Amino acid sequence: MKYEKIPTESLLDKAKNDLHETLLTYSGSDVELLNTGLVNLIDHLDKGLRGELNPRYYLSSIDPGIGKTECYCSFIKSWKKMGFNPEGSILIAVHTKEEIRSIIRRCGLDSEDFACLTGEDATNELGRGEAGINSARVLFTTHAMLHSRTAGKLFSSAKEFHYLGAPRTLRIWDEAFLLAQPVTLSMHDLTRLSHSIRSTDPHLLTSIDALATRMVDGAADDCIVVPREIASLASAAKGAKQLSDTEKRTLRYLTLVAGTAMVLRSVGGVLGRVLVGASAPLPADVAPVIILDASGRVRGTYKAQEAGTAKLVRLTPSVRDYGNVRVHVCKTTAGKTGLAGDAYREQLYRASAKIIDSKPHEEWLVISYKSDNTLDIESDIKSFVAKPSSIRFLNWGRHHGTNEFRDCKNILIIGSHLYGPDGYHALELAASGLPADKFHGPSKGFAADELCHNLLQAVMRGNARSGISSIAGECDVYVFVSNKYNPVSCIKAALPNCNVRDWNALNRSLRGSAKKAFDYIASYFSSTTAKSLTKANVSSHIGIKSASSFARIIRSAVFKDKLNKIGVGIARTTFTRMI
Repeated sequence: MKYEKIPTESLLDKAKNDLHETLLTYSGSDVELLNTGLVNLIDHLDKGLRGELNPRYYLSSIDPGIGKTECYCSFIKSWKKMGFNPEGSILIAVHTKEEIRSIIRRCGLDSEDFACLTGEDATNELGRGEAGINSARVLFTTHAMLHSRTAGKLFSSAKEFHYLGAPRTLRIWDEAFLLAQPVTLSMHDLTRLSHSIRSTDPHLLTSIDALATRMVDGAADDCIVVPREIASLASAAKGAKQLSDTEKRTLRYLTLVAGTAMVLRSVGGVLGRVLVGASAPLPADVAPVIILDASGRVRGTYKAQEAGTAKLVRLTPSVRDYGNVRVHVCKTTAGKTGLAGDAYREQLYRASAKIIDSKPHEEWLVISYKSDNTLDIESDIKSFVAKPSSIRFLNWGRHHGTNEFRDCKNILIIGSHLYGPDGYHALELAASGLPADKFHGPSKGFAADELCHNLLQAVMRGNARSGISSIAGECDVYVFVSNKYNPVSCIKAALPNCNVRDWNALNRSLRGSAKKAFDYIASYFSSTTAKSLTKANVSSHIGIKSASSFARIIRSAVFKDKLNKIGVGIARTTFTRMI
């Protein structure tokens, strides 16, 4: 629909008209731009500014590229043009401080209009500076800062977020929202930290050792309370020079969960034990909050929030048609562990290079794991392709919130940013806002919902976000992904009406005993509804008595890949149906 200009001076109408003009400039043609999702969002921004929203969490799920950020920036710009009338004030929480400068420019704010509260002095000097925080109409902060400064108290008591002595009326949370921060503490991490502080911090060492002892003595699913006093001890130790980044992260996690209950999960031996939990949730009076999350319609975190403590209101979503997006799926081993094998990794890189080189005059975006001392996908793939300069890279964890690659029509995705059972448990718990001993998760389907979210965000870094109105732009996406969580279903849910195609990038075969084992496993799971099959059963069936010989067969990347494609995983003593 066209949005007709309305000759009125109300902020609501001016904001809608201004947004229409802005989006029209971006698109270059007069098409349906101001859709119902954006209109609904502007309505709630207006009510929030006036203090007319009920204390709820309002989730606006507008697909990437439609204009969610431009929507609230345009609203603020219109409000400024009207002399900040009606009366009100705004708090904007973003994921990282690096986003703030861009948003300030897009809002059209002058230095006297805003202030910043982050963990960086240079950012805090912008606008009115720290001294002028309480007199700035608009205050920018980060998610982490809002969690930190409201820990253990009401939002109304956090005066650093106030405007002229009162809580700000409109509160915007840009990107993914969690009531609490997820935390996992492994025995391995606690042991490493204990070794590093043994000679320098005896009081903290005593507390950590006591916590570790309870983990050793406890049973799976026990709730263990982290001592409250560990917070001050861990906080004081963060600056120690001898600590690694991993050890500093463990200290930060201990600070977050001090005084709270965590669930003990036990996998394997003592070092496989993990505490799963979350920080204390945001105070209830932080609501009303308007959440702007492009993945809101697919994420399991909001389902957890609805089932937990928070009152979530879903605003009208804006969902694109992805008919111009072609997703080529190669179901295979794609995790960091699977890529550790030299022969398999080289085969995957050669397959990647082959598809990249098939479009020699086009740009590519590769999304995969961050380089470390065991894996350097960026350097390796560049060594296989004919034109390395045509490829840009983005690692998992930074695959959202950027428009830098919006003109790229070819995307290669390696892996799928899975968190593992403990990570999913902690994330869902944090989203629910419930204490660990009251949480009845993890829920079936939660991990698949998170896969939908990550795939949506990854694909929408490219040209698909550059479409017109509700039609996504053209893009070819090539994905190496595990068959766990049914990735094709996830892709179709994340990208409605997209074209999903099977991509036979890795042509590998099994022979001999390995083929016999695979055929038996495949036949078993296709003819029964059983969830598992013992390894002993399979090895006996194919006549292999040596445990080490059988282990070599099932450890091979080819064997794992074949199992992956039929939805079967390998557990400690069984083969297990994944779907």
